[in-house]
Amino acid sequence: MHHTAVFGMAAASGPAPELTTLDGGRLFLVRPDSPKGARECIFIDATLSIRKTTHTNMFQLVATRAFEDGEEQLLDDDAESADERSFLLDSSLFLSLGPTLDPTAASGPDDPRPLSFTWLDPDGDSPDDEFEFVLPATSNPRQEQAARDFERLCWRCMWERREGRDWPADDRDARAAELHLEDDFKVECVSLFLLFILLAPSCSY
Repeated sequence: MHHTAVFGMAAASGPAPELTTLDGGRLFLVRPDSPKGARECIFIDATLSIRKTTHTNMFQLVATRAFEDGEEQLLDDDAESADERSFLLDSSLFLSLGPTLDPTAASGPDDPRPLSFTWLDPDGDSPDDEFEFVLPATSNPRQEQAARDFERLCWRCMWERREGRDWPADDRDARAAELHLEDDFKVECVSLFLLFILLAPSCSY
């Protein structure tokens, strides 16, 4: 996980720095009620970032398609915008971290499913439509901790938006705010896709 950051870390330069990034994932659009199919791969190789916007106390969750060397230089502006999805980091996204919604993602029958981030699609046709960023399968505890740290940084960004002020610089105030982050912003991962599969086992995806 790549870091340039706020909240006690040195911020990157530029108008919209990436605060932190998770690499090597896949982005899916999950639509349980869509005739187009319940699960669509948007980016087969992607990064997930937290980006500071030009507006005070507002941040974006950004999924970006990963490019091969030199490939990005060949794209025009319209193509570049199509290779990035951005979302305002707010509690209304219902961002959650847990095992992937795809029951076939485990490499073996006894292996755990990879972790993934899910959040609602603000522009979806159905209130159940959501995006899923599936992290690389790994048994490395450091990789799992990186995902947990990413989730907590998202909560801090949501806190800033809700409170309309910067994360506390005073250590005691920051610890007090940290104590309530999980209660205020943590969303348990509810697998709408798995529920869809259980209710309609004959459907393909």
